[in-house]
Amino acid sequence: MISESAVRRIDNPVPKMTHPLSSGWTQPDPRGFKFFEMKDGGLQFVSVTEGEQKQMLRYDLGFPSGVYEGKMWLCDDHLVWFDISPTDPNSCVNLSAKIISRQKNH
Repeated sequence: MISESAVRRIDNPVPKMTHPLSSGWTQPDPRGFKFFEMKDGGLQFVSVTEGEQKQMLRYDLGFPSGVYEGKMWLCDDHLVWFDISPTDPNSCVNLSAKIISRQKNH
């Protein structure tokens, strides 16, 4: 278990899906997720409900097709999403945070 004093709340890093292909992808609104990181700047965590997790597709052995910013999926015990590459605005990188489950409305 991680001590609350070792983590800090951070802004939601998942960008909004704006690409035209995103209309065919279903996922929960990430604005309700709570993101944390270790105070030393290390590992990121995300708190999501089981219901939110059930709204996402799982790709434990690969990646979904269609790459655009804001697309999220589950991989093992992590939330993964695409974001614009900081070095090439014409490509995406995948980022992730370890999932911490929470009860609804907490």
